[in-house]
Amino acid sequence: MPPATEETIDIENAGNAVAVEMAGATIVSVHIRGDATAQYQWDAKPRGGSWIQNIGTEYTGSADYDDIFETGVERVRIRCSTGSGGAGDTADIYLSAGGG
Repeated sequence: MPPATEETIDIENAGNAVAVEMAGATIVSVHIRGDATAQYQWDAKPRGGSWIQNIGTEYTGSADYDDIFETGVERVRIRCSTGSGGAGDTADIYLSAGGG
């Protein structure tokens, strides 16, 4: 079974994230279901390195997103880069790695 993770994060403010280990996979799918509009960015962590922020598509202008991203790094994450400002707003984020 490919690596996958599903978490609910607080999106009232920026900074919370969900990450998945790629385990040799090169494609990751993302599904975000939010209570409100917030902005999200892809971050990557190369083998033995530190997190690099905003490496790809930035999602903005909606509460829900579905996308596929191709990468060759060890770990990726989706990070809330601009919060919704609404008290108690959350987002369910599902990441699944595959391909390779």
